[in-house]
Amino acid sequence: MRNNTVVPLIALERGSRGIVVDIKGGYGLVRRLSDLGITRGIIVEVSRVAPLHGPLEIVVRGVKLALGRGVAAKIYVTPLGE
Repeated sequence: MRNNTVVPLIALERGSRGIVVDIKGGYGLVRRLSDLGITRGIIVEVSRVAPLHGPLEIVVRGVKLALGRGVAAKIYVTPLGE
């Protein structure tokens, strides 16, 4: 059975992975994330969640990136159950 749940990236826990299905932002944000390699269909992994509402560290295409929580809340993913 396929998992059709869609959640914001910020909802994933450390070590969780998901497939990007949507980015709720304007052209500038979508373009910036695309330049970083974050596009629809790509798998992202949350490698670290900073305390006190700090940034999320994610792995995209083998590269670690830090995203603020506001940006991470605009990226929607389908969690991968592993």
